[in-house]
Amino acid sequence: MWDWDGTLADTMPAHADLAAMCINAHFGMNIPEARESYLKTTGIPFDRQLEKIFPAATAPQ
Repeated sequence: MWDWDGTLADTMPAHADLAAMCINAHFGMNIPEARESYLKTTGIPFDRQLEKIFPAATAPQ
């Protein structure tokens, strides 16, 4: 059984933690700030979230 939208189980905390670790690894933002930025932009695809959080990011990032 898969529950990607969080209907049956609250999976958002785990997704936010993973996103924060990814943001920290690739952009150097501290984990709490990265998690908050991720949560503020939730609802759009992850690549678009990164564009909103880091509008001046380079292609390698």
